[in-house]
Amino acid sequence: MTTIVNPLDQSQFIDITGAFKQVQYPYGAFSKTGLFSPEYVTTRSIIAEVDTKGLGKMTGFTSLRERDAMRTSKEYRKAVPLAIPHMKIAESITYEDLANKVANWQSLTQGARDITVQDATLDRLERMSLALTQNMEYIALTAAQGIMRDPRDGSEVANMFDVLGVTRLTETLDLTDTTIDLFSWAQQLKARLQRASKVSPVIPVIDIVVDPADMQKITAHPSLAALRSNLLFGTGAAGVGLASTLLYSTLSLTQHGISEVFDLGNGVRFITYPVSFTRYDGTVVEASVAGKAFTVLRGVSDLYRSVYAPAPYFSYLGQVAQETYAWRTPIKHDQQFEVLLETSPLFYMTQPELSVDITVVS
Repeated sequence: MTTIVNPLDQSQFIDITGAFKQVQYPYGAFSKTGLFSPEYVTTRSIIAEVDTKGLGKMTGFTSLRERDAMRTSKEYRKAVPLAIPHMKIAESITYEDLANKVANWQSLTQGARDITVQDATLDRLERMSLALTQNMEYIALTAAQGIMRDPRDGSEVANMFDVLGVTRLTETLDLTDTTIDLFSWAQQLKARLQRASKVSPVIPVIDIVVDPADMQKITAHPSLAALRSNLLFGTGAAGVGLASTLLYSTLSLTQHGISEVFDLGNGVRFITYPVSFTRYDGTVVEASVAGKAFTVLRGVSDLYRSVYAPAPYFSYLGQVAQETYAWRTPIKHDQQFEVLLETSPLFYMTQPELSVDITVVS
């Protein structure tokens, strides 16, 4: 198993991969389905380069006799500095936690003591992993809407609209209008995003994240009545099966918390994500809000990025980062020791305006 040296005590080790990755929770539709492309750096800040002029221009045929050539259009990239925040979670394991599990500490061999401490560490790591998993998914969810927010209070950490000086695209979906064709509306939305995209001329799939209450009204809309059976049970379902190996397939999404996927069959899907997050003060935040929706572009490279910085300790200066660090301290005062999880993540969009803010009228 992979181990690292505890920087707080060079004689202590703790497994960083086995225990943490075994903990699975219903979060991850944004952080664990390949949406964000990860980068592991050696510093606490980065200079992000963002393409500002689009996909370039076509050239043409040239003369063989004259040996001429056409130069491609110049690439314009904007460099913006971004600081990488840090997150540290600590839990104490005390005498009271072991009092009812160990009859006589003195009678235990050193190996038995190590096993007892390890079992207590893994039990506590499970609870800590739930907190960290929530944190990472909340960060990814908010960053996919252009603004990475702090899980503790929702404050802005990286507002890419302000950083890049762009305005978020908006759209309205009026479900009270029975004459609207939702299929055509979705096609027009996709065409609009493909024209606006500077990162890819093709967008394989656009997910529209809607509230479950709005999803019911979308699936019951008169304009989809003729298509409904085919989309849910016919060729639409077959298409989903063919794409089941993709990280953003229906199968993968439902395994990570997505409840409903309504595929229009034209590269646009309505999805629901009925997941809640509990802040440090106990307040609950829902992943979606009735009357609001937003777009997520799947299969597009370099639109969503994540960056990880190394742990802030001397022994990691100049070292390439990893996503999560875990360790424990030695026993202190013969009464307690601590278990720690740390990570330094930054999630952001290179073209945040492509996260369309959709108002759903119902």
